[in-house]
Amino acid sequence: MTNLTEEIRSLTNALHRLTDQMETKATNSKFDDELAATLTLKLVEDFKDALDHARHMVWPYLISMQQGSPENVDFALQQYRMQRVREMLKTIREDEDNLRSDAKTRLFLAEMNRMTNIQHIV
Repeated sequence: MTNLTEEIRSLTNALHRLTDQMETKATNSKFDDELAATLTLKLVEDFKDALDHARHMVWPYLISMQQGSPENVDFALQQYRMQRVREMLKTIREDEDNLRSDAKTRLFLAEMNRMTNIQHIV
């Protein structure tokens, strides 16, 4: 068994234990002073970001294995990323008026434009 396989199995078990603990804490009527003192918004946001990134990395593996071609993980990853970009662009197009004033959206579109221009040059 490879190290990655062992780590996936270990993290899966750790996540199950963690979610069980979180559910127990959330459903306990007694306020947990220790947890309240140590659990910060940044910690929870960092954890969520790590989970989100991991979730996006797992999809290409699922897709390539479902298609019976685990050797095509890189291709599935590229396809998945392109799908996400298409979804983002569709959302931007549908809400163009509201997003026109959003600096992050303008920066994203400027970067997309820059990358597109580089592709035409090469």
